[in-house]
Amino acid sequence: MKNFKPFLKVSSVFLVTLAFSNLIACGKKNSVIADSPAPVPSYVPNEVISTPIPTPTPVPASPNTFIAKFAVKRGLVDDWQAKGIVVSGDSIFVSATDSTGLLQKGTILKISKDGKTQKDFASSWLTLRHPMDKTVSGVTLFGSNLLAVDTAGKFYVVDSSKGSIKTIKTEAATDIASGGGAVFIASGSSVARTDSSASSRNMVQGMSATGGIGADKEGAVYSVSGSTIKKSDASGQVMDVISSELASPIDVAIDDRNADIYVLEQQEVKRFNRDGMLLTKFASQAAKASSIAIDSAGYVYIADTGNSAKESQIIKFSASIDAASTNSINYTPNNVVNNYNTPAYNNANPNTPSDYNTYVATKTTTKK
Repeated sequence: MKNFKPFLKVSSVFLVTLAFSNLIACGKKNSVIADSPAPVPSYVPNEVISTPIPTPTPVPASPNTFIAKFAVKRGLVDDWQAKGIVVSGDSIFVSATDSTGLLQKGTILKISKDGKTQKDFASSWLTLRHPMDKTVSGVTLFGSNLLAVDTAGKFYVVDSSKGSIKTIKTEAATDIASGGGAVFIASGSSVARTDSSASSRNMVQGMSATGGIGADKEGAVYSVSGSTIKKSDASGQVMDVISSELASPIDVAIDDRNADIYVLEQQEVKRFNRDGMLLTKFASQAAKASSIAIDSAGYVYIADTGNSAKESQIIKFSASIDAASTNSINYTPNNVVNNYNTPAYNNANPNTPSDYNTYVATKTTTKK
């Protein structure tokens, strides 16, 4: 028995050692391995992704409505045909020529806005004497005076209340416009800035004119140049404000209420917003359109020379009244595509955490 006890003691130590070794091995097999955190997606909380501002689309506009036609009255020896036109207060002023009658001269006609009264304004001696030549063309209003030009090199200053006329010899011109305290003259293919006496002319660089000119209340001048409309702002910067949608433009005028641009063609009047986008168009109803004007209320007037004095008339249209006349455009700037930190987005994307700053990605794997 004594000999057996040492053997039993050694066996016990061996078994304990073996069990301990197995226990360690099992512990290694069942250990939990924590992988590195999953990469966090690149994300900015409350990020808003916006699309670029789309090209503005004009709101559909209604054409100006025809109101009336006023025949240009003829005298006993006068066969007047309308040329230029400007509107002020309750009066329409029209430069008119008689190139077929006995005396062959020019004048300014003063017409009421309803067309019921007409007066041979720039005349004397019971309308028998007319200081203006038959070559008179454009007319504008500057202060209390009417200013008119002609193609024979004369500049006329007419008192708008009395009709008295002062004639100044200068360079030939085809049209005249005023706005923002400035006077502009179209001569040949150029446009010049001048004053009420036309004593000097400063060319507007980069500006050309093959037809009529117009000006706005900010002192910008617009000109018909081939099939485009050019604009020179008060600082002298020139641009093609309208370069499409035109066939054979004749004259241009600005609605100072909203900066809409009206372009007169032989058969149509086209209305654009200040950026040169076509809003609408309507028939001119003219036999031979020559010029266009807009009054302070937005009413549109066309001088129709006609093919003869019998056909010459003034045509009146309503003011624009729709949304397009405020140059509103159908788009939403900074259009939001998605805000990735909103409940709506997170609910639709359950795998997207609501706050990446507190997000920790861990993964536990047990090896078998």
